[in-house]
Amino acid sequence: MGDKLLNIKQIPYNYEEEKEELKYVLKQSRVINEIQAELASLIDIQDSDISHIQETIEETNDISLNATRQLEIASGRKFTIKPLAIGAVSLALLSLPISLAAGATGSVVGYIAGGSALAGGYFGKKLS
Repeated sequence: MGDKLLNIKQIPYNYEEEKEELKYVLKQSRVINEIQAELASLIDIQDSDISHIQETIEETNDISLNATRQLEIASGRKFTIKPLAIGAVSLALLSLPISLAAGATGSVVGYIAGGSALAGGYFGKKLS
């Protein structure tokens, strides 16, 4: 059996060629690793930007809901001049006969009518 091992022909093997191939594969894997790291960095940046955009959208939504509520409240509080005018005229007309019957002078009658008009406007607005 020892004789059989002595007659074996050795196949020539080129280690340098294999080393060069391994170096090439290692260089390519490093390039791929760098590309993956850059892509991960870009994804993190985009994720941060998307989160910021989402927060801004939520804030805008809250602001628009608040503005809508404020508009609804404001639309219910329309300022109309009719109740003011009706209240002012009616109370002023009611105060004239009373002040004239009391024998007030012209300027006093004017002040009483003006004050009555203000009070009438206030009550007219409150009743509307």
